[in-house]
Amino acid sequence: MHAGDELTWVALEFDYKKRSADWYWIAGAGIIAAALLATLTENIMFAIIILVGGFTYLTLASRKPQEVEVHISARGISVGKQLFPYANIAAFALDTEPPRRRIVLVSATGIVRHLYVPLGDESPALIREYLGEYLDEVPYQPSLTDWVTEYL
Repeated sequence: MHAGDELTWVALEFDYKKRSADWYWIAGAGIIAAALLATLTENIMFAIIILVGGFTYLTLASRKPQEVEVHISARGISVGKQLFPYANIAAFALDTEPPRRRIVLVSATGIVRHLYVPLGDESPALIREYLGEYLDEVPYQPSLTDWVTEYL
């Protein structure tokens, strides 16, 4: 929806994948096996990191996405209550290859290099036109990290 000088839409915060109970058992067994291997090599700290990280991943994987409101305005891009000012964004790309539909923001600062904003049912052409006034568009090629997180 285009409201004055602002684009607004509602989308799911991430793509939800329904996973079977077997997936959780296999993932849990893999996490425990990796932690045991780290323990056998006397790397206790790494074993703790594997267990905490694995538990966190399993918890987040079971979470269902919530609807978030996305606003693109002259101030920046906001997703829910989080505002990303244009000063902190180097460029943008549109990733519309199925099954993904998202805006990829290339961060100008911080550790996180790419920020993903769900497109929902909004028109990519309209978003490209609007963001083109504030940011440069760059071609987007999914990285190895993108492929791995999509597979998991």
